[in-house]
Amino acid sequence: MPDVAGAAVAGLALLVLTGWWLGLEPLKRVLPDYPTMKPNTAVCFLFSGLGLALRERRAVSWGTALLVGALAG
Repeated sequence: MPDVAGAAVAGLALLVLTGWWLGLEPLKRVLPDYPTMKPNTAVCFLFSGLGLALRERRAVSWGTALLVGALAG
């Protein structure tokens, strides 16, 4: 089940990044009344989702955790 949740989070992040790349306002928002998700937040969501979905591979999991920590810091 965590791998499904990780894939869902990564998919949502990819949609948001696509919205920023193509300039599509509806894809930049998680819900219509919410403010836009910034690209760096979407990248952190993408790496977090990948790390959760690929948690069996410790090197990938640690690598994505380090990237998220570096971006957030």
